[in-house]
Amino acid sequence: MSPFLRAYFSRLSWTGEPDVSIDTLRELHLQHNSAIPFENLDVLLPREIHLDDGALEEKLIAARRGGYCFEQNGLLGARCAR
Repeated sequence: MSPFLRAYFSRLSWTGEPDVSIDTLRELHLQHNSAIPFENLDVLLPREIHLDDGALEEKLIAARRGGYCFEQNGLLGARCAR
């Protein structure tokens, strides 16, 4: 498992098996929405928004912040693709 996935699963407190199935997707989606809040502070301040994988991992996983729709979906989508 990649370090990115380990960090993501840790952020979600998810301990399931990372297999490719609709049940796993449902679990991850629920855990993601429960663990990573919607937040649009950077939009309101205004700060520049970066949507690349590294920036999303830094903000939402390492810094344990929330994100707005494009950040949330970008992070979840990137994890599903790996």
